[in-house]
Amino acid sequence: MVDELDRQEIARRLLLRTMRDFSEYTWCAGWMGGLEHAIWKEAQRGEYFGGMPWMVLIEAAGGIWTWPDDADDVVFVSLEDWTGGEQ
Repeated sequence: MVDELDRQEIARRLLLRTMRDFSEYTWCAGWMGGLEHAIWKEAQRGEYFGGMPWMVLIEAAGGIWTWPDDADDVVFVSLEDWTGGEQ
Protein backbone atom coordinates (compact mmCIF):
# COMPACT_ATOMS: atom_id res chain seq x y z
CA MET A 1 0.00 0.00 0.00
CA VAL A 2 1.28 3.44 -0.92
CA ASP A 3 1.46 5.83 2.03
CA GLU A 4 1.05 9.61 1.88
CA LEU A 5 4.80 10.35 1.69
CA ASP A 6 5.15 7.98 -1.24
CA ARG A 7 2.23 9.71 -2.99
CA GLN A 8 3.86 13.08 -2.50
CA GLU A 9 7.18 11.78 -3.83
CA ILE A 10 5.42 10.34 -6.87
CA ALA A 11 3.68 13.70 -7.41
CA ARG A 12 7.02 15.51 -7.13
CA ARG A 13 8.63 13.24 -9.72
CA LEU A 14 5.64 13.62 -12.04
CA LEU A 15 5.76 17.41 -11.63
CA LEU A 16 9.49 17.47 -12.44
CA ARG A 17 9.00 15.31 -15.54
CA THR A 18 6.07 17.44 -16.68
CA MET A 19 7.99 20.67 -16.12
CA ARG A 20 10.90 19.36 -18.19
CA ASP A 21 8.54 18.17 -20.93
CA PHE A 22 6.85 21.58 -20.98
CA SER A 23 10.23 23.32 -21.31
CA GLU A 24 11.27 21.00 -24.12
CA TYR A 25 7.94 21.35 -25.93
CA THR A 26 7.72 25.13 -25.52
CA TRP A 27 11.35 26.26 -25.91
CA CYS A 28 13.26 23.14 -27.08
CA ALA A 29 15.25 23.35 -23.85
CA GLY A 30 15.54 20.76 -21.10
CA TRP A 31 15.12 23.52 -18.50
CA MET A 32 14.52 27.06 -19.70
CA GLY A 33 15.63 29.81 -17.34
CA GLY A 34 12.63 31.07 -15.38
CA LEU A 35 10.64 27.91 -16.13
CA GLU A 36 9.24 27.71 -12.60
CA HIS A 37 7.88 31.26 -12.84
CA ALA A 38 6.26 30.59 -16.21
CA ILE A 39 4.64 27.43 -14.87
CA TRP A 40 3.46 29.20 -11.71
CA LYS A 41 1.70 31.79 -13.90
CA GLU A 42 0.16 28.97 -15.94
CA ALA A 43 -1.02 27.30 -12.74
CA GLN A 44 -2.58 30.49 -11.41
CA ARG A 45 -4.52 30.88 -14.66
CA GLY A 46 -5.81 27.30 -14.36
CA GLU A 47 -3.82 26.08 -17.37
CA TYR A 48 -3.10 22.46 -18.23
CA PHE A 49 -0.23 20.69 -19.93
CA GLY A 50 -0.43 17.15 -21.22
CA GLY A 51 -3.94 16.84 -19.80
CA MET A 52 -2.72 17.72 -16.31
CA PRO A 53 -3.75 20.89 -14.47
CA TRP A 54 -0.60 22.58 -13.23
CA MET A 55 -2.05 23.64 -9.88
CA VAL A 56 -3.24 20.12 -9.09
CA LEU A 57 0.27 18.78 -9.76
CA ILE A 58 1.90 21.53 -7.71
CA GLU A 59 -0.46 21.07 -4.77
CA ALA A 60 -0.12 17.27 -4.86
CA ALA A 61 3.66 17.65 -4.87
CA GLY A 62 3.52 20.22 -2.09
CA GLY A 63 5.68 22.70 -3.99
CA ILE A 64 7.50 23.40 -7.21
CA TRP A 65 10.91 22.65 -8.73
CA THR A 66 13.33 25.49 -9.36
CA TRP A 67 16.88 25.81 -10.64
CA PRO A 68 18.72 28.43 -8.58
CA ASP A 69 21.52 30.30 -10.31
CA ASP A 70 24.08 28.91 -7.86
CA ALA A 71 22.94 25.26 -8.16
CA ASP A 72 24.08 22.49 -10.47
CA ASP A 73 20.60 20.96 -10.70
CA VAL A 74 16.99 21.55 -9.77
CA VAL A 75 15.84 21.77 -6.17
CA PHE A 76 12.37 21.34 -4.74
CA VAL A 77 10.80 24.31 -2.94
CA SER A 78 7.77 23.83 -0.71
CA LEU A 79 4.61 25.64 -1.69
CA GLU A 80 4.75 27.64 1.55
CA ASP A 81 8.31 28.83 0.77
CA TRP A 82 7.46 29.48 -2.89
CA THR A 83 4.45 31.65 -2.07
CA GLY A 84 5.81 33.18 1.11
CA GLY A 85 2.88 31.65 2.94
CA GLU A 86 0.32 33.14 0.54
CA GLN A 87 -1.45 31.50 -2.36
